[in-house]
Amino acid sequence: FIGFNMAFFGMHILGFLGMPRRIYTYPSGLGWDNLNLISTIGGMVFAVGTGITLVNWFHARWWGKPAGPNPWDADSLEWSTSSPPPEYNFASIPVVYRFGLSSDARCFPDWVLASCGLLPRLIIFANNR
Repeated sequence: FIGFNMAFFGMHILGFLGMPRRIYTYPSGLGWDNLNLISTIGGMVFAVGTGITLVNWFHARWWGKPAGPNPWDADSLEWSTSSPPPEYNFASIPVVYRFGLSSDARCFPDWVLASCGLLPRLIIFANNR
């Protein structure tokens, strides 16, 4: 995000300042040097971030262990099926029978959760049999 904005916002401002596009060099002293340097650094940060993302993706793809059906221990409907989900998703329509809290919100007192609009949340379910 930062690298992208550094690179392309600098180029945007350079265009407003009159720098022509698609040139390999430009005369010094026109006020474009610092913005070009910022754009170059932003491009490098963007490239490093993209490289890290690609390395992580390939590492996870080749050597990562497969995630289970509910790797985050979430308690909502979308994580109640197997992974990958079957084509029909649920064998029958699930019936929600009580409210609860997500596992990441259980460490806060109820008054904090209520003030943030996090209480109650629909999460516990059962399949209709």
